[in-house]
Amino acid sequence: MTSIQRSLHVTLAVSAVSLLALGFGTADAVAGPTIVLSGPGELSGSETVIQFDDQGLVAGDAIPMIAGVDFQMTDGTPAIYMDDPYFREFGPAGLGAISNFAASSYPYPDLSLLFEEPVTTLAFAMRANPVDNVQVTFFSDGAMVDQLTLATRGSDQLYFYGFSNPDGFDEVVVDVLGNPFLHTGAFTFDNLTFDGSAAAAPSALACEGFESPVDHAIERSRNAEHLMQLSRSLPRKVFTARLVDADGFDMTGDDLVSPPVVRVSHMMPRGGEEADVTTQVVMGGEDHFSARPDGSWSIELDQHLMRGPGGYRVSMESGDDLEYTIEPTCESRIVRKR
Repeated sequence: MTSIQRSLHVTLAVSAVSLLALGFGTADAVAGPTIVLSGPGELSGSETVIQFDDQGLVAGDAIPMIAGVDFQMTDGTPAIYMDDPYFREFGPAGLGAISNFAASSYPYPDLSLLFEEPVTTLAFAMRANPVDNVQVTFFSDGAMVDQLTLATRGSDQLYFYGFSNPDGFDEVVVDVLGNPFLHTGAFTFDNLTFDGSAAAAPSALACEGFESPVDHAIERSRNAEHLMQLSRSLPRKVFTARLVDADGFDMTGDDLVSPPVVRVSHMMPRGGEEADVTTQVVMGGEDHFSARPDGSWSIELDQHLMRGPGGYRVSMESGDDLEYTIEPTCESRIVRKR
């Protein structure tokens, strides 16, 4: 047995008090939605499972891309196959595993898993020194979305580790945080398990409009004759706009499940917080825009119901933020003065 392998097998008689004093055996996480699974029973059973024993590899071979997953070490070298006869607590039995020490010297590199498509659930079997910690970092489009640090479960078998993140991730880095004085940090890794694709990111749309803008001041008077003139000159207003995708194509009623909605906010003349008055000015209680035959979207508002002095802001918003976002949006302002 080599000195590198001894670093994986050694079991140190260190008291729990001293481990906590050194920061071992603790769990820490960057703010994020990742859940640590308690065991294989929390998996659906329909996940993809990669068993390295089935790949026709021999000790020292580089792990190829398998089932849309690329395996790399963080020192720039490929992940290396080795035989590890220890029992698997999780997943199929077999010899095959990834080792971070078979072709590397101390300090041992981390394992990077790059997925072709985002996934939401990850599990694997791993064996590491019981005095070390396991750190799992999740990325999406190159940005870190979460990081968890857990106590290792031991080196006498390949133990289950599982995680779930509803927002999805497309890269995971698995690191064993070793003790530099003891030259630990080695691990073997098998039975990578992951689920299907995460929910697609919402479409990014832009609003163009409003057509026939109404960014003008409206004088309001208690004089009945003036009110009658105001009613004749300013009928119910139709706000019309277009929604376009990143390529400039119209997103019509055939393209969206949830139509965009209107938001009307009231701002007092002397400042203060805006108040949402949408339900007071929409026609028939309907706050969503209607799709028009020309591909645009429109909604009718009763401006006479904008009774308070001050400013009114009319804007278009997404009807479902999980389906699409609107940036920039369309906005119009109406100012009433006594």
